[in-house]
Amino acid sequence: MGQSSRIILDPGKFEGEHISVPHFYDSALDGGSADVYSEDTLYTFIIIDAEDRAEFPDLTEYGLMIWEDSQGFVRTEWFSTRAEYDCAFSDMETAAELEDREEE
Repeated sequence: MGQSSRIILDPGKFEGEHISVPHFYDSALDGGSADVYSEDTLYTFIIIDAEDRAEFPDLTEYGLMIWEDSQGFVRTEWFSTRAEYDCAFSDMETAAELEDREEE
């Protein structure tokens, strides 16, 4: 992704993230994405579709994971391929299931 010139520099919850992140954050809040709760944090996995690419043509990734950290900043992890995305989602689901078992 050609992020270097498309980073949010203004202070706030999206500071340091790509300019597309507020768009994906709003999408996550609207639902329709895959969510995983782990360690009291909601992680949302989003596949980048044709509409997203039309709005942000520099995006080359397959998808991303988005969450808020303990200070309220929005953070992302980007996945170049479907395999990376699927692996991260599976790993996060497994971790969440183990946490649930430990709480029982």
